[in-house]
Amino acid sequence: MKTALRLVLITIFFFVVYWTSYPENRTETDDGYEYAIAVKSLPYGDIFLNRCLLFQPFAKFCYDALNNAGIKTDAYQLLCSLSCLFSSLSLALINFLLSKYLKISPLSAVIGTVLTGFSYGFWRYATEADLYPMATFMILLVFIFFMKWYEREDFFILLTT
Repeated sequence: MKTALRLVLITIFFFVVYWTSYPENRTETDDGYEYAIAVKSLPYGDIFLNRCLLFQPFAKFCYDALNNAGIKTDAYQLLCSLSCLFSSLSLALINFLLSKYLKISPLSAVIGTVLTGFSYGFWRYATEADLYPMATFMILLVFIFFMKWYEREDFFILLTT
């Protein structure tokens, strides 16, 4: 129960930090505007891009679901919110990996998670409408599934067959 509570608190804490720290002035080139236009106006058949195979269709699904529920939202703001969410969930997965599979103490795992979460590169993309947070989340999820598979007693038998 302690681990689950720690992961939920990490997710909520970083979501709030990222949500409240959107930059007012975006000075760098931002693909997010192009993604937002695609999410808002293109049909599902035209939204699949090689580099956005999961991100844009998922964002369009969320955008359509919110609009159909009567919650009008800006596509760009939604993409930024999804980046916040996936970044926060990624940090929870990082903490889980550090504590469970690397056998680091809970305090050290939290410190490692906080350092990762407050690093420039991670924080920057956590507040951008970009696909990297979702990709990071998916990679960490696959890594956790692999580690769970590796723990099985018949791992090497399954690996060689």
